[in-house]
Amino acid sequence: MNKRILAFDVMRAVAAFAVVWQHIGGQGWPESFPSSEWEARNVFVSFAQWSVPVFFMISGALFLSPDKPLDIKRLYRKNILRIIYAFLFWSAIYMIYLEGLDNIKIFFLSVLKGPAPFWFLKSMIGIYIFVPVLKSIAENRHVFRYFVIVAVILTFGVSQLLDHVGVFNAQRMILLNEYLDTFGLKSLGVVTYFILGYYLFSYSFGKRTRYTIYILGFLSFFLSALGTRYFSHVMGCPFNLFYDDMHPFTLIEAVAIFLFIKNHADGCPQSIRRYMVVVSNCSLGIYLVHPLMMTVLNDQLAFNSSTLDPHYFLPVFAIIVFILSFIVVRIVSYIPGLRNTVS
Repeated sequence: MNKRILAFDVMRAVAAFAVVWQHIGGQGWPESFPSSEWEARNVFVSFAQWSVPVFFMISGALFLSPDKPLDIKRLYRKNILRIIYAFLFWSAIYMIYLEGLDNIKIFFLSVLKGPAPFWFLKSMIGIYIFVPVLKSIAENRHVFRYFVIVAVILTFGVSQLLDHVGVFNAQRMILLNEYLDTFGLKSLGVVTYFILGYYLFSYSFGKRTRYTIYILGFLSFFLSALGTRYFSHVMGCPFNLFYDDMHPFTLIEAVAIFLFIKNHADGCPQSIRRYMVVVSNCSLGIYLVHPLMMTVLNDQLAFNSSTLDPHYFLPVFAIIVFILSFIVVRIVSYIPGLRNTVS
């Protein structure tokens, strides 16, 4: 798959903005409950939960394609080492700002652990290591379909069913989560998105099927927001189970977005395509930089998503953080030796 595919550029660009959008909405989300601001943030976050799963799906579509020959040395040297390099570099930048260098041992351990949003990079490293295995599965059509069906049922069916059973009982929830972790069902989730990306991109779907998925995806946005609102008010505290990347609503949203862009990206005006490619090339960097940008703006300028009325300022602030992060990434990309940390 040497030819550049516009659909993937559009997906990366849109998903990069959605990640920023989601994190802006989550800035102060639990603390603002219950209030009209919390209600606005709930809707804001619910409409962007699909963003990170789509990144996994793009990678799966690319790496599992039969048009992309498997070169294990290249996989480790180019892909895995690049992610490790980006992880360590930006993790160090974060920790220098957040913790300083007073205690080198703590600093070193913090860098290895990384900021919370960097879980995505850790997961990608693990998936890349297993690409040869997943690729061999993808080569057998029947085995691959079986794998997709079982993975979806276990990850988004069984695990979420058990989670919902424990909603109103804290002790039961702890036991169920330990049960799920023991069998690795939640860890299977990112792999499921990875293989789904290849499945959705490789197979054609009829118009009726596509539009059914689009409608279900659209409904999932609202059901996620409404479900979160309902359970939060019933329980008297913020409830975020519907925000889980492994929730069926998130799965449906991600599949709908992926298929919609796959089937309509070619209709993107020529004047916009160039910008999509530029943003796509910066998408990894934007993901890595924007949380630090949010922190710096808040710490140094007391400027955050609540500075003005969040009901209208949330999208404005998301655009501001996205643009500033993009500018930083573009600047870093021109510094010798640092290009691979942002693209």
